[in-house]
Amino acid sequence: MKGEQMPENLENAVSPYDTSAEQGELDALNAELEQNRANIEANFSEHFAQNCPAELDELYFEDKKAFADKFQEMQNVFYDENIGTKAARADELNASISQKQQMSLVDEALQAFQQQHPDVNTDELFRFFSEDLPPKKVNELQNLPPEQFFEALYALYQGQGEQNGDKKEKLPKQLNGVPSNDTKTGAASELP
Repeated sequence: MKGEQMPENLENAVSPYDTSAEQGELDALNAELEQNRANIEANFSEHFAQNCPAELDELYFEDKKAFADKFQEMQNVFYDENIGTKAARADELNASISQKQQMSLVDEALQAFQQQHPDVNTDELFRFFSEDLPPKKVNELQNLPPEQFFEALYALYQGQGEQNGDKKEKLPKQLNGVPSNDTKTGAASELP
């Protein structure tokens, strides 16, 4: 029975980076948009003929510019209703899919990094990235592919730790002594 329950649990487990539902919606939307764009002129002509207000008939003969403006306005509204909102939704889906794919690559790179360096505290590594690095280094790291990002960050993190340790060791020892006061002999006035 436990063997039967495992596949159900695995089927219900959805990756936070799964784009299949969005990809399906995007494909259907793109097909619909392609069809709408191909027929937009014919569809608008039919829409205009059925919904042309009587005032436009009068404008055609009295003020052709006002007629053209009103015609263009109706055409823009028709376009937005049939294509504009769908195109905006397609853009949103493309952005979401792209973001999820990028986050999936980052997550895979992080998991690979953690397998190679199981002793590294990634929370401390991220804190170092966000709090200790100068903006120039942050930008350089962000431009790297995810596979190289974590290794480069870890190298900087290790280098920073070594530098701090080296600085403490290389500082000169404090000397104990008595300062001289040579003002009685006039030697201090001869110094530049």
